[in-house]
Amino acid sequence: LDIDLKTGTVWASGDGGAPRRDPKTGAWQRYRITNCSQGDNFVLDLSLTPSGELWTTANIGTGVGGFQHFNGINWRGFNQFNYDLPGSGPFPFPSDSTQAITYRRSNGHVAIAMPGGGVQEWTGSEYVDLGLYNWYPTRLLEDSMGHLWAGSEDTMIGVYADGEWKTFDLSLFAGGPAID
Repeated sequence: LDIDLKTGTVWASGDGGAPRRDPKTGAWQRYRITNCSQGDNFVLDLSLTPSGELWTTANIGTGVGGFQHFNGINWRGFNQFNYDLPGSGPFPFPSDSTQAITYRRSNGHVAIAMPGGGVQEWTGSEYVDLGLYNWYPTRLLEDSMGHLWAGSEDTMIGVYADGEWKTFDLSLFAGGPAID
């Protein structure tokens, strides 16, 4: 879920595509990425830029994953199996699935995580390998200081700062006193 703070438009992710809520009418419209960007219908994550452009991840079917960019008019898919479709971009991962994505306000790049490990950053013209191959990040987020955070469902959390990852195993705190 993400919101365009300038317009109030809300985007969501999930099975069936990426629904968008119009703040003026309250109506929802579903974007079926399968029809417009060679992605499948499972949008696992999304992120908005300050100008309202949308970045999404996709997963599941062979040749229909990758990640996508929507500029408000056109979709562009990034996938190693692009079927020679116009607008297809390069793809840095050995599979065609992506798990998490976030737009980084600090540098204008997009960070993408692959199922099974690995984070790449798309600069707009090339990829920068950020590493993190030792676990499965399911969420990415940048904080106000420009640090990239990665979280997983298995209680791991990591922060990328000064060119390296620091990871923390939160399961070490299991069984301790609850904090309300």
